[in-house]
Amino acid sequence: MKRHSWTHVLLLSLFLTGLVVYFYMAKNPFLDRIERRSLDVRFLTRGKEAAGPFAVLATIDEKSLDEIGRWPWPRAKIAELITRLSEEGAKVIALDIVFSEPDENNNLKFIESMQQETRSLGLRAPKLERFLEEARAEADNDSILAAAIRRSKAPVVLGYFFHFSQEEIDHLSQDELDNKRSNTGASAVKLVQFLSPQAKKVEVYEALLPESNIDKLVQASRIAGYYNIFLDIDGTVRWIPLVIRYQDRFYPALSLETVRSYVGNIPLRVRVADHGIESIQLGPVTIPTDEKGRMLINFRGGPQTFPHYSVADIMAGRTPVNAFRDKIVFIGSTAIGVYDIRVTPFNNTFPGLEVHANVADNILRQNFLFRPDWASLFDLGAILFMGLVTGLVLPRELSSVFCSLVSSFLGT
Repeated sequence: MKRHSWTHVLLLSLFLTGLVVYFYMAKNPFLDRIERRSLDVRFLTRGKEAAGPFAVLATIDEKSLDEIGRWPWPRAKIAELITRLSEEGAKVIALDIVFSEPDENNNLKFIESMQQETRSLGLRAPKLERFLEEARAEADNDSILAAAIRRSKAPVVLGYFFHFSQEEIDHLSQDELDNKRSNTGASAVKLVQFLSPQAKKVEVYEALLPESNIDKLVQASRIAGYYNIFLDIDGTVRWIPLVIRYQDRFYPALSLETVRSYVGNIPLRVRVADHGIESIQLGPVTIPTDEKGRMLINFRGGPQTFPHYSVADIMAGRTPVNAFRDKIVFIGSTAIGVYDIRVTPFNNTFPGLEVHANVADNILRQNFLFRPDWASLFDLGAILFMGLVTGLVLPRELSSVFCSLVSSFLGT
């Protein structure tokens, strides 16, 4: 091979290597797409892993809808479910459901109208008044659910979600806005450390408004976490933000708050530096996240990697003995047409409810996936090494015809 042809090929190799380095430093979407697909392939190559013994799912599935009725159910049914799970030894009960409006109950409305009418007519009938009050208590599903939450031996973690679009909240009155804001304050992270004044301005997930539970339920349980799930640009779930900022306070994800209840309400700490979130610590455990507080989910496998128990079977006493003893029980919907289907590296029809179980399992087993701080330097080193090797080896393998084409391309 002619020396000038070898030099031209080496220069072309160095040019292409520099171009790849530039795209890498600029976070080119094409390279990001390759990295995401590479992660999916690694999951599929590794295959399914056994789930830990910590979490199970109580599913509102097709069988439940057939036996109990269409969704949404009266909240007295959810109260009955919580009571049964508590009696069967569940350690923590987490709701992937929000009760943001009072329960629609025509019987309750009728009884309340009867009470108002008797008062307006000035009727004095103690027996009738007692009867109506007892009937009202039996028909007040919100109060029944709140009472079940209070009585439960297992802590009940309420679920809610955040709005991120102004269009979603424009229709709300000021009173409604104030009510939703006040009903999540107790669940905010108490221990947040900003390492500098600039740290308070870092870019993280910032919400506009929570869609919180009604007052009666919030008063029954002050433990709550958001269940928002975020998608990568290709629509796949790979990460979950463990905290979201709202009105200068940080709020925990449902899975994180559930784990905290499971291990005994140990302190949750968030440290924020100039570049973003530096660390999220649950007691002695540091959970690896990126600067936005996102944890890369170590999915154990496809759907039903974690045990699923139909709510219909739970209510009818058809589940195995000790199925829920000392377990985290996530309650949510998996019925087609009711629940949100997610895409994960393992499956295109994955229940969002099971995403929370995977996150909780990752934290409890401390079996995390993460990119170490030196990963970017390693990537750049690998790009440069491969580029130089290609520039040195390729000329020896090229045919003289190809070298002539390269020389012509470079104008010699």
